[in-house]
Parts: sequence; C-alpha cells; structure tokens
Amino acid sequence: LGGQLVAGHGEGAEGSLEMLAGLASRGGGWGVSGPGYRPGSERGGQYTGGLAIGFLGHSAPEPVSTALDPLSTFSLEVDRASYTHARSLLMSGQLPPPQEVRPEEFANAFAHLGDPQQPLALATHPQGGRRAVLAVTVATQRDERPPVDLVLAIDVSGSMAGDKLELAKETAQALLSQLDEDDTVWALTTSSSRGTGPLSPHSPDLAAWIGALQAYGGSPLGRTMATGVRAANPERDPERLLHLVLISDGHANSEWANLDRGVHSSLPEGAGLTLVGVGQAFSQETMEAIALSGAGSTWFVGDTSDAQDLAQAFPSLLVPVEDPKVQVEFEPDVVSTWRLIGYGNRGLSDGESQGQSVMGGSLGQGSTAVALYELELTGHRGQVATARWRGDGVERDLGAVHSRERMRWSRAPESLRVQLTAATLAEVLSRPEAQQDPLLALLPTWTEGPHELDTLVDQVRRIEPVEIHAAEALP
Repeated sequence: LGGQLVAGHGEGAEGSLEMLAGLASRGGGWGVSGPGYRPGSERGGQYTGGLAIGFLGHSAPEPVSTALDPLSTFSLEVDRASYTHARSLLMSGQLPPPQEVRPEEFANAFAHLGDPQQPLALATHPQGGRRAVLAVTVATQRDERPPVDLVLAIDVSGSMAGDKLELAKETAQALLSQLDEDDTVWALTTSSSRGTGPLSPHSPDLAAWIGALQAYGGSPLGRTMATGVRAANPERDPERLLHLVLISDGHANSEWANLDRGVHSSLPEGAGLTLVGVGQAFSQETMEAIALSGAGSTWFVGDTSDAQDLAQAFPSLLVPVEDPKVQVEFEPDVVSTWRLIGYGNRGLSDGESQGQSVMGGSLGQGSTAVALYELELTGHRGQVATARWRGDGVERDLGAVHSRERMRWSRAPESLRVQLTAATLAEVLSRPEAQQDPLLALLPTWTEGPHELDTLVDQVRRIEPVEIHAAEALP
C-alpha cells in the first residue's frame, strides 16, 4: 500500500491499512487484461506498472498493442468521490491532489447520460487522426429488493467538529429517507461501541439521536462497526440484506486496524458497504483503502446538493451486483492499440481463475457505469470490438461494434462527449503543472454549449501554480 497512504496515521498504520484493503474482497477473476498486474494475497494482488499503476497512482497507462494483447478485462465501479471532491476543491480555488484523481470516476459522474440501449458507441477522437473513442455502458435493472438491516456509523472524533459533523448528520438523514418502513437501522458512533437500534428509519427517536451528536474522542471504528454488525444480524436472516454505511472525514487513528479484524470476520457474503467522506479535507486515500478491494463504494459529500445526489443513488447501492466485470476483445486487423482510461486499480490479469481474490467492482441494481477506451485504428475496415459483462454469476453480451459505425465527433452522442471531456480533465489534473496543459484550451470545445465541466476547466486555469522553494520544502 505504500508510504503515501499511511503518512500521518501513526506507528503501525502501514500494516493496519494493508489489512483494510482486504475488507471488501469478495470475488474471483475473469479473463485477461493488459500488463502490470500480479495476483497476490487477499489484498487483491500487487501492481507493477502498465495498465494497473497501483492502488493510488492513476497516471495514464501506455497504449496496449492489440496484436500482443487483444483482451481488456476489469472490475466495474460507479464511485464518484474523486469527481465530487475535485469539483468542491476547484470551486474553492484549490487543485485536487493528483494521486486522488480517478478518470473513471469523472466519467461515471455522467454515466447516467448514456443510452442503455446502445451499450457500445464508437466515434472519432476529437483530436483527429486514426484515433477513436469507444464507450462501453453497462446498465443494471432494479428489482424489488428485500428488507435491509442498515448499520449506520457516524464519525464523531474531534476532527469532525463543526460543519463536517453537521453535514454528516444531514447526509445520514438524507440516506434514511430512502429506506422503507420494513427496514431497520442500527446507529452507532465511532466514540463508543454503544448505539441505538433497531429502529425504523423514519423513527423520531433516531432523528433525535442523530441531531444530538457532538464531536469528541477518538475513532475506534473497527470495534464500533463490528458491534453494529453483530447486533443487526445476530443469526443472519437470509431474507434480509445487510448494509454498512460509514460517514467520516477519514482521519482516524491506528485503531482503524480493528476494522479488518472486527468487521471482515463478521461481514457476511453479499453484505454491502458504502463509505461517505465529508469535508474538503477528507482522507480519500484512507476511505478508498477500505472500499477498493471489493463490494465497497466511496462517495464524497461537500454540501447539501452532494448529500441529495448520494441519497438518490443510495437505493441502487443497497443491492450490490456480485463481482461485476467487463471484458472487451479488440480485433488486431482493425485496432492497432487500445488504452482503457482509468480503472488502473481494477485491471485483471491473464489466466485468473474463478474464486481468486482480486479487487472487485462496486455496482448496484439500477446503476449505470461507463468505461472509455482510446483506440488507434489501422485504417482497415471490419469489426472493431466485442464486449460482454458479468454480474451475479450471469454473463451478458453487450454486442459488437463495426468500423462503419464510427461517428464523427461532431455527431457523437453528447453523453460520450461529456464523459470523455470529464475523463480527460481528470488525466490533466493527475499530471504536474496541470494549469499549463494545452488540452485545457481544447476541452470546452468538445461538448455542446455551456457545461459544468467548462466551469471546472476555467477554475483550473485560474489557479496560480504554487512554487515551493528549497528553504520552504519539507525535510
């Protein structure tokens, strides 16, 4: 997991977070992907470069030669924390940390614009040449769900004092508004292993308990959530769902190690996990270390609007799709190279077998996710690619796309244009000296009319580069 993730979290944190990454691991491999992944332990393997850059490094990978490797396989996700957090920072005049920028999450912030009836869309790249863009859209159906037992853990440590705790309360109430009367809630704080429940999600007592929370103490998160899991599901009713929600700024002490020892051993197969970061200074690295390896998803709430957006998505998160994976096969005669934009920590390796522990995706019923590929075409006509996806153990074809279906960029669906613009902005932000990147002048021309992405691009260009002189550099 490396030093950048554990910096500032206290002695022994490296081993603690190493264990955290295995918390949500729930699935097996499927098929083949580009270079760079080496299967490993329950942490999900070790990344050595190429398509998978590492848990936290999301630099753009080099294009993959189709002749050498025509298959791309990865775990699908719908997380948007990277985009909403970056948007919040940019609007306040700050650049997001490059290592926390996720191109796939920027694109997925606009996945809902895609047409589920057209899972594959091919267009010329806006920069011309023989480059093309392929969008792969996966939309899942929302079925009637069983009742859910929700474990709600709210961080009340000292770092949550003030606006962050108030935003956490507002977020909790927004999520509870999406539950039904036959659902139950066990609510706890990270300052105590005691809480309240089981209660109706709309109980006045629960609302009063949330409203009375105050920030104090440390963050013994593992003990807290393990207690909640045991209380909510003492004998695990198979007819009910179990879902854990943590609302926190991610600034916890070394007792987060108990999260792996306490919760992982208690978390039943199929249980869902939603991690919600609050406040601009939230530790995205820490929250992702918990969710990255499987069923967990990470979200960011910076204001009331973000809380409402999460609440709208929450019902789909309650019924996770097991082990969602996508595989795209490119035709070497038509495609010279391919590059998956983002998903650098979700790539799967050659020959992975069913049941191996790899970093699974996060996708729920009623969700839409998108993946974008940058292609270099050979100039020959023919079938460009076929795609399929698998979830809940069922494989589904997404169809095939032919070179004759390639659209001019000016006629490409607005969904594809917005998604590529968002993902490319993320790649710009992940590079040093983003403000000087020539792509910033081009991005506003890629979409039709005014768009919130135009505002973000303008914000990037307005932010003055920060120079750190030798005398000011940290030792």
